[in-house]
Amino acid sequence: MISRIKRKREEERKALQKAHRIKVAKAASASAVLGVVGGVLSGILLAPKSGKETRDDISNFISDKGKVLSENSNNIKKKTSDSIGEAKSKIKEYFSKKKKELDSSIEECFDDINHKHSNECCCEDETEHDCDCNNHNDECDCEDNNSCKDHDECDCDAHDDEKNI
Repeated sequence: MISRIKRKREEERKALQKAHRIKVAKAASASAVLGVVGGVLSGILLAPKSGKETRDDISNFISDKGKVLSENSNNIKKKTSDSIGEAKSKIKEYFSKKKKELDSSIEECFDDINHKHSNECCCEDETEHDCDCNNHNDECDCEDNNSCKDHDECDCDAHDDEKNI
């Protein structure tokens, strides 16, 4: 129990010492900064130039830095504006291209739907009855899938055996 009390007192003493060292370090840092600032100001003000010349030099320095800052901000503004314009142009171009592709796909779908519901053959604009392709569900494919309704009307030779029966 006594050792606990001693340990606790020792920890408190160390914490107080640490806080005191931090306080002293802060005061020393603040004093050093103030000393440097004071030295620079007195060096400027006590320089061999007259007060008017020194003030003019300070004013010119600030004015020059302001102009440089203004030019840099204008350049950044221009570059940003140009970049935004390019991005808008690329985005418009991309969406225009995708819209054309989509319109084309939709047109193809409607064309396919219209061809399936019309009497026109989708190959070379012939009618189904004159067409030799295998794209018509109600005509014979001549591949023994028996898709034609009446083999007696079929012109192919694949069903000759059925016709003779």
